[in-house]
Amino acid sequence: TEMFETLFHCVPSRLLDRRMVNYRSGSRSRSPIPLHRAVVMVEESSVTTVDLPHREVDDRGVEQLSAALQLTSTETWIALRNNHCCDQGAMRLAVALQSNSTIQKVDLQDNRIGSLGAQPLARVFERHSTITSISLSLNEIFDRGGFALLHSVERNTGITYLWVYDNPYMDYHLADRIHWTAKKNRFGTRAFTVSLDLPQPLQSYACRLTFKSMSGEVELHYEVDW
Repeated sequence: TEMFETLFHCVPSRLLDRRMVNYRSGSRSRSPIPLHRAVVMVEESSVTTVDLPHREVDDRGVEQLSAALQLTSTETWIALRNNHCCDQGAMRLAVALQSNSTIQKVDLQDNRIGSLGAQPLARVFERHSTITSISLSLNEIFDRGGFALLHSVERNTGITYLWVYDNPYMDYHLADRIHWTAKKNRFGTRAFTVSLDLPQPLQSYACRLTFKSMSGEVELHYEVDW
């Protein structure tokens, strides 16, 4: 699997990118809305949400945006879904996220990020204090990157949403485990009290409740004193 992953990312992206359209003279067409406008707005700290879907932003564009993010601390949501970000862009974005303490949501859905880009992102997510919601679905992450993301959500209980489904090279059960681990962080452990009015006194009663979820078997233990 690792050898296939290495060979996969050595193939030129123009031969693999199913979403690439509108070629001119052998190069990718420019974004209908210039990326530099968004970069200037970020540098001027005039926005809290950076939402650039379907702008054909590639690694070079992500690097420009990441450099601007390192200079400001007003953004709370970064959305680059449906673009052409690959591993290099994800690595550069990870560096920017590491030094930004205000971002809460990161949406990188439907790009071309593989395990090489997912691993540095996972290391940042593991230690980040404000990021709570992450979407990396519809990318090209293999199991190696998936396990790195699982480790990050297990270590950082502040992450309550991590969506990695529809990565065709990642095991579905691994993606499911990542999702439910983040969901467990959201709801945590809760205690409750139930009062019953019975006709006669009874001895203390111990009970075990077991149920199955998509992430595996979970047991709840409780004891009732009458």
